[in-house]
Amino acid sequence: MYNYIIGSVTHVDDGQITLNTGAIGYLINGSQSLVDCIKIGEPLTAYVHLDIKETAHTLYGFHSIGERDFFKLLLSVSGVGTKSALAMISVGTENLSKAITSRNALALSKIKGVSQKIADKVILDLRAKVMKNFGMTEGQIVAQNTSSSEVQDAITALMGLGMNKSIVDQLMSGIDIMDKSAEEIIKLCLQKRGS
Repeated sequence: MYNYIIGSVTHVDDGQITLNTGAIGYLINGSQSLVDCIKIGEPLTAYVHLDIKETAHTLYGFHSIGERDFFKLLLSVSGVGTKSALAMISVGTENLSKAITSRNALALSKIKGVSQKIADKVILDLRAKVMKNFGMTEGQIVAQNTSSSEVQDAITALMGLGMNKSIVDQLMSGIDIMDKSAEEIIKLCLQKRGS
């Protein structure tokens, strides 16, 4: 419905921005990057998402189109609401995409309002989409990971045990694989599968 709103900032309070566009002042729940660039009285462009619920119509504002699109992508995950999506966006889209593509559920679950279960679901549902949107390959993701050869060795070993790639991805999404040996990763995956 709305793509962006341009106006001057008249008030900021706890992440909520009042954006005056002449005769109307829009109340917008801003992302952290949007709030960080605000100066009262200065013009501002907020890329917005209108969330319509039975009890309220709420505007969420973002510093860029990419940030807003990532927010909408997060909302597509069952169990992720606007508050937790806004909290995840606050870590930055680059950090968020790295956590998702490297299957770092621990990093996601440290974000306020994001449980381990939601972190696992976000990784499972969005990893392929984020990789595609950012033009990333599995090889690039593995190269970003500090223990890339260990992760790749673990993936190869688990697939050698008869697991398909989607099961391996699902198992790895729920564990912290950073700085772990291939043997530790395999053990954690097998423990998770057995539970």
